[in-house]
Amino acid sequence: MENLNKQEQWVLPLDDTVVFPKMKAKIAISDKDSVNIKTLVHNKNNYIIGLAVKNENSSGKYKKSDFFKVGTLLKIDSLQESENGYVIHVMGVKRISIDHLYINDYDLSAKFTYLTELDDLEASSEKNIKEFVKKHVRELSSRFRGSGEFVKSIDQMQSLDTIIATLLPFMQLSISERQRLLEQNSRQKMSMLFMDFLVKQKEKIDLQIDLSNKVNDKINKTHREVLLREQLKAIQDELDEGKDSKKNKKDYRELITEAGMPADVEEIALEQVDKLESSGQQNFETSIIQNYLDLLVALPWKTGELEEIDINKAREILDSDHYGLKEVKERIIQHLAVIKLKKNKKGSILLLVGPPGTGKTSLGKSIAHALGREYVRFSMGGMRDEAEIRGHRRTYVGALPGRIIQGMKRRDRRIRYSL
Repeated sequence: MENLNKQEQWVLPLDDTVVFPKMKAKIAISDKDSVNIKTLVHNKNNYIIGLAVKNENSSGKYKKSDFFKVGTLLKIDSLQESENGYVIHVMGVKRISIDHLYINDYDLSAKFTYLTELDDLEASSEKNIKEFVKKHVRELSSRFRGSGEFVKSIDQMQSLDTIIATLLPFMQLSISERQRLLEQNSRQKMSMLFMDFLVKQKEKIDLQIDLSNKVNDKINKTHREVLLREQLKAIQDELDEGKDSKKNKKDYRELITEAGMPADVEEIALEQVDKLESSGQQNFETSIIQNYLDLLVALPWKTGELEEIDINKAREILDSDHYGLKEVKERIIQHLAVIKLKKNKKGSILLLVGPPGTGKTSLGKSIAHALGREYVRFSMGGMRDEAEIRGHRRTYVGALPGRIIQGMKRRDRRIRYSL
């Protein structure tokens, strides 16, 4: 092995890991790489260079700038076939520095130099660091089930380098952080940097577990409350203790009957009542159906007999409310006379056209007064959506009936409705 750095060795690109000395690793490789490794094993050269890639490259074509300059000499233990290709079992041997990297299409090779470490870590300091690391491993492993054997194996290790190499595969570190550890030429600096990463890792995991426990506690509490409420409801139903609350519920069938709806409308309303009764309170359509039924029973379906239209009284009302407008008032009187003669109780539509301030709105109010009808006003100025007039579909969130229907529903308040 001492003379390997004088030879040209195959390079194995490591896209998502960094292998350290004394670290065992399993690396997935392609069929192409497996041919090169089989060649090495056949030639009794079980060593290959593991070199981390700065940025993941899915194409397989690399440039020299894609690689770090410091890597690890790996000893090949075995090559196994897997479902997606091959898996190579390796052991990290020694840190190396790349002198020359050769790229020939997809084949990579390099000449390298072994890196020496500055053994500036005193025995007492190394002992303290080992105890520090083992203590944090025990505290961290206590948060996970089934970690007893792992902690026991760490406690039995005497070499700090072996402990670090064993722990690194389980730490959530980026490639750049792992490479930073690998490139440390001082054992003291490397150990201190590793302890810094270990403390940050422990704090991060502790925070994640604490947050997860809080969320789980909240979910469990909510789930428990739901179960208790369901049980309470079942008990109340069993003991008939929920009857008082049922008294406050609306009897839509009775309200529909009292509303005096036309037969076709009443049939639709009763269908909605059947649907409401068959669906539970947790059904999302319940509130939609209730709002629809509330609107139906609130509309003035019962229309009393209209009083006989008094033409003279209507003329007096129009004259007292408006000065001038002789032709308009005469046309309205003619229209009322026709309604009186035809006995038409359904009413009709009048369209009054003119500039603002000429009395269109007040004439409409006078007509309602003359006929003994309720008067509701709403303005269509600036209205851009026809749904404001005809209403929205019931399935929409916050759906409302049209302005005309809203005015009819609120007739008893005698409001003047405008946008």
